[in-house]
Amino acid sequence: MDESRRIAERVQRRLRKNQDVQAAQILGEYHPGEVATAIRALEAPEQLRLLRLMGGGEAAAVVRHMNLNDLAGLVKTLNDHDLMGLIEYLPSDEIPQIVDRLGGTQATRIAERIHGITPTGIPSWRFDAGTAGRTMRVGVWAISEDDTVGHAIEYVRSRDAYGQTSMLFVVDSHRHLLGVIPITALLGLAPTVPLRLIQTQRTVRVGPGASHREVARLALQYSLQAVPVVDANGCFLGSLIADDVFSILRDELANRI
Repeated sequence: MDESRRIAERVQRRLRKNQDVQAAQILGEYHPGEVATAIRALEAPEQLRLLRLMGGGEAAAVVRHMNLNDLAGLVKTLNDHDLMGLIEYLPSDEIPQIVDRLGGTQATRIAERIHGITPTGIPSWRFDAGTAGRTMRVGVWAISEDDTVGHAIEYVRSRDAYGQTSMLFVVDSHRHLLGVIPITALLGLAPTVPLRLIQTQRTVRVGPGASHREVARLALQYSLQAVPVVDANGCFLGSLIADDVFSILRDELANRI
């Protein structure tokens, strides 16, 4: 029995006993490339389960060692929710190829929900690699300045929290970014209070062409939980959240070692 098969069987036994922590510990003993080879023998739901157990950094490292055919085969077996979970770990340069292989309505849905169509009509993966435009999350919460605290709370409650930050971005009727509001700031306020009265007026922002290094610098300098991305007219396109900034810093560190 080769090493990859032995790893897969060890992990699979743990998963069948619902010993998720032990399964993750086994994978931690091996190089991401070895893990990527080993999990090819597992069913798609088990592969995704293991990626989630490993945590963002380790899972991303494993996914980067998976070849495109393996990734394409994996994504075709997943529903939209699980597919979005996997795309979180994909190298940004491979996202368009993976989505193109899906085809049909699923490709359209995924494109719109994750790295989908920005308000300018440009798919975010068409921005240059290594830029804020390529990495930004399009579906982050944005709400009108004309709304109230009560509406904002209901807005957050009624939407999927996946891939979100703890901030609300406030925009005008033309989607110009006006400010941000920490969700915790809504608590304890009267439901009728207009958002324009409590939004942060001066908001650090970047253009879609900003480098990853610049985004990370601003996030650290100003202790930002999210870095909004706007176009040349100040229209809100999306945002990088804390997880994205952490990934950028991790990659920068790895490149220096």
